[in-house]
Amino acid sequence: MEKRGGEAVEGVTVSNKQVILREYVSGFPREDDMEVVLRKEMKLEVPRGSSAVLVKNLYLSCDPYMRHLMSPTPPSSIFSSYTPRSPITVFGVAKVVDSGNPEFKVGDLVWGTAGWEEYSLITDPQALFKIEHTDVPLSFYTGILGMPGITAYFGFYEVCSPKKGEYVFVSAASGAVGQLVGQFAKLAGCYVVGSAGSKEKVDLLKSKLGFDDAFNYKEERNLDAALKRYFPQGIDIYFENVGGKMLDAVLLNMRTRGRIAACGMVSQYNLDPPEGVTNLMHIVYGRVRIEGFVVFDYFNQYSKFLDSVLPHIREGKIVYIEDIAEGLENGPSALLENVGGKTLNVVLLNMRFHGRIAACGITLDYNLDRAENAIANLMHIVYKRVRIEGFDHYDKYSEFLDFLVPYIEGGKIVYVEDVAEELQRGPPALIGLFSGNNVGKQVVLV
Repeated sequence: MEKRGGEAVEGVTVSNKQVILREYVSGFPREDDMEVVLRKEMKLEVPRGSSAVLVKNLYLSCDPYMRHLMSPTPPSSIFSSYTPRSPITVFGVAKVVDSGNPEFKVGDLVWGTAGWEEYSLITDPQALFKIEHTDVPLSFYTGILGMPGITAYFGFYEVCSPKKGEYVFVSAASGAVGQLVGQFAKLAGCYVVGSAGSKEKVDLLKSKLGFDDAFNYKEERNLDAALKRYFPQGIDIYFENVGGKMLDAVLLNMRTRGRIAACGMVSQYNLDPPEGVTNLMHIVYGRVRIEGFVVFDYFNQYSKFLDSVLPHIREGKIVYIEDIAEGLENGPSALLENVGGKTLNVVLLNMRFHGRIAACGITLDYNLDRAENAIANLMHIVYKRVRIEGFDHYDKYSEFLDFLVPYIEGGKIVYVEDVAEELQRGPPALIGLFSGNNVGKQVVLV
């Protein structure tokens, strides 16, 4: 095999080491769910007449979302499940070995979607970004300057709309996304607290990443009490990476008109069915907005992202922690370290992309001391970019009357009432309302 400078070159034939998924996974994945294989006879050139790009992979990413793709049915149409006995696909940094695409030439450095293998043939180069700035570590393009960085930046600035002085909570705060959200929050003049799963990670958040405070969620018996201890004033912004019990506790501590960016729910990825969340009425009471988002929506703003983030990296205002496993065969173990209400459930499963849910009330929970109708399909908020928002608009009553009264007077809107006559009939009417026996608006005529 011909080599130049220690690298295989265009046109030669090589063996290609790959990490494949053996079979679809149920529950928590194991290393033996994946296998390192050696594919022989790969020619380092793109098919003649093709617009594909052939790359030599340099760095390959491990990300929590990969767990979903190990299941036969992906949670959203934006994803495709991995194919058993085929290479796992990931985000990576690579060098172009051969190209049939005029946008990329041999020797270019790129990042984007590739196979978990030594060499990848990229048939859709639209998924590749050319790396123009090489004064930072190339591995940063799998993290702070790649998918996780874009996720953190637009999730925080666009979805959360931070204001100086607000209180920000970040779960999974030492991860690829969380560590950046905390630093963006500090740059925006916010007070930020993070949660992580070990003393070492907590110390890292406070000593190196600039968080105002942090705690180990595994040492907290009562997450609600912990959040009240760290946020006695309540939480304005929650960057959601965990889901489950943490989200449930956060809902009890959100301030009025708080915002929750639903980025991921890693605690649920290996559960079937996922845990439910029971405190959703606090979305209504607090006029809280929960909004899912997906990083692909912001790839077209990559240059804006670079213009903002690169100067902070160069000036040392943002630091980034990486954990690099050397050798393709160590990928599976690195990945495993990284992954570590009935009606609303149905609604979430059937929401369209960018759908909106106005959280007016959750009547099933009104008669319970603690809500029992847990909502378990919350990851659909993320995948489908759904917005759930509580609201209160009494201050717009005159605007409401100007809009509605003409329709009533014109007979274009009708309204159904269920009238209970006499005051003593009020209590049974109210009980009937709680049981769903009313037809239309329940009213007591005194």
